[in-house]
Amino acid sequence: MSISTRKSKGATPVGVSTTQERASIVHLRAQSSGSKDQRVGVDRFVRSSTQLIVATLLLGFAIYVPSLSLGFIHDDHSQIEKNRQIESWSYVGKLVTTHVWSQRTGEIAHFYRPMFSLWLLVVHSTVGPSPWLWHLSSVLLNTLTIFIVFIFLRCFVSVRTCTLATILFAVHPIHVDAVSWVSAADEILFTALAVLALFFPVAAATQQDCATHAARLRILSVLCYVAALFTKETAVAVLPILILSALLWQEHDAVRLSDLKFRNGPARGLRLTGYYLLGTVFYFAVRSAVLHGSGLETGKHSWKEVAFTSPSLILFYGRKLLWPTGLSFFYVNPILSTFTWSFWVGVTALVTAVGLIVWCTLRGRRAAAIGIALVLLPVLPAVNALRIYEQGNLTHDRYLYLPSIGLCLVAALAIEHAFATWPRARTVLTTALFALYAWHAYLTVIQQRYYRSDEVSLFRGLEIAPDNALVMESLGKVYLKQGDEESALTWFRKAQLAAPADPHVTLELARGLFQTGHYDDAEKILDELLQRSSLQDGQRALGFLYLANLQIQKGNLDQAERCLHRLERMNPKYPGLHRTLGVVFQTEQRIAEAEAEYAKEFEITGDEEARRQAVGLGRFLRASPNGNK
Repeated sequence: MSISTRKSKGATPVGVSTTQERASIVHLRAQSSGSKDQRVGVDRFVRSSTQLIVATLLLGFAIYVPSLSLGFIHDDHSQIEKNRQIESWSYVGKLVTTHVWSQRTGEIAHFYRPMFSLWLLVVHSTVGPSPWLWHLSSVLLNTLTIFIVFIFLRCFVSVRTCTLATILFAVHPIHVDAVSWVSAADEILFTALAVLALFFPVAAATQQDCATHAARLRILSVLCYVAALFTKETAVAVLPILILSALLWQEHDAVRLSDLKFRNGPARGLRLTGYYLLGTVFYFAVRSAVLHGSGLETGKHSWKEVAFTSPSLILFYGRKLLWPTGLSFFYVNPILSTFTWSFWVGVTALVTAVGLIVWCTLRGRRAAAIGIALVLLPVLPAVNALRIYEQGNLTHDRYLYLPSIGLCLVAALAIEHAFATWPRARTVLTTALFALYAWHAYLTVIQQRYYRSDEVSLFRGLEIAPDNALVMESLGKVYLKQGDEESALTWFRKAQLAAPADPHVTLELARGLFQTGHYDDAEKILDELLQRSSLQDGQRALGFLYLANLQIQKGNLDQAERCLHRLERMNPKYPGLHRTLGVVFQTEQRIAEAEAEYAKEFEITGDEEARRQAVGLGRFLRASPNGNK
């Protein structure tokens, strides 16, 4: 064999001629040159994952610096400023065994969120009552969530696509409601945990050489999912995505249906699915035990209204995600009880979204399927707010914090497709992309000013919806708290004029009149309201409780007791019922009966004031044999 032959064999792989090798090199160089020609402007700053995520996190933090100067508003007052349960670790047991509003006397139990209550305890223990430090905790939590979103998306899309989506998520103005309002931190916290639950199984699928490490990641996924449920019940929306991930999406790269396989057999996927389902059952069992039911037994609207109105609310949320202008703390949404065009359009949109999820799954487009699912599924539990809350308090931007991840992912995929489809328009597309980021960042910064105080946020609500009676009566409460009774009654009456048929508004007017000493006017309004046959049970019960308290103030204890016994026949566990009966009996010197009623109130609602009253009266009875005379 000649030397030239040996060199040729040493330089060229077996079965590949020198001519073929040169042709391949020329082809690769041509491909490289072509890809460079098609590279868009944003590729210039896509250099390193580390640099990108650091820059994105700094942007996510900086854009919310204005929130650090905000104060406490709305629920912050009772949930943080006046909440004794988050001031001491001795309340840990109570925080995990009662509903999230247990610190409020007479509050109906709708929600069980012990992880969020513990979060409030941890933050208060760390920063105290300082408003700017509380806002800092929310901004930092949001920044952490941005990082979690980045590493999650990076599992199944390119660095560039992941970066495009994460930057859009960081600047999206729909997040202001969750980040700039401290009491909405549960939205950020449960989203972070839910996304971690989605991330760990995908990360486990890449651990082919370490089964033990992969198993630990799957266990972490289950624990994060359960923790997300105990933070906010909306986390149940990611359950279908977790199940699909466990059964079908175990491969790192997207595959078609014909190629889908269970990794190491179906047992692992089924077992992981079982753990998710078991965690879900466990949460709702504990929740049912704590709330003595589902928390939806009583509400402001009927289930018929929920069914007919929900599709239009889904459309409303979709519009806010896609075009985040005119944002507010409060909105007005039509309540429907029959078929309308918005019902059918909403149902069509819902069916189309489900169809797209199925189609993307069958086609192996996992990223698109996850994105659409994240947009749609978390909105479905949010529409149940219609059952619980009154008009003007049905929809909120903060409910779109998790869905916005899906929107940002789908948008990034669409942007990548546009760059690939129209390479010659890269300059125009890049300019449009940066304009989109700048516009969203601008909206995010200016929206934060509306969270400066109760009054500012409420007047913003009136700016967006001038007929929002809830905002008007809320302004009445604000001015009543400030001691401005004249302005308070003015706004209460404006609310009544704006929504004369709304029982909630009428109840609040009666309450305002009662608190300002207009007992006769308040009694007249309540008597007329309680005669309405269309009144919901929950509203009727509240009306009887208000009327009983009014009669106590007027000294009509017999009438007060009759009102309370009528309420007791309707709902013997209604919050505040037995405490008010205790007040009546104690005033009448029926001490033993009063003690029993206070004790029953504490047993049902966990009312600490009722417990103290029961303990005090018990000591009095033991010290004085004639204490009940």
